[in-house]
Amino acid sequence: MSDETVDAVREAFQRSPGKSTRRASNELRVPQSTIVTVLHTNLKARITDVFARITEDMLENTWREIDYRLDVLRATKGAHVEVYQSAVKKTS
Repeated sequence: MSDETVDAVREAFQRSPGKSTRRASNELRVPQSTIVTVLHTNLKARITDVFARITEDMLENTWREIDYRLDVLRATKGAHVEVYQSAVKKTS
């Protein structure tokens, strides 16, 4: 598979992410299996890249937030509670 084909497929789906693989195949004159392979490889690379960026601090902060919210649920005995971050302003 050529670099031109890969670039064409990526560009086509960046412009129209909801486009079907069949439609892209017809527009680009490329087999549908090639479209699927390019998309799968691209998606796998993006997922791997995102996982590599996760730091220990991010995981600790997430766990701390979950723990806090569980404490709120325990204290309110499961009652619905709106939680606003200090950076978010309530608008009327």
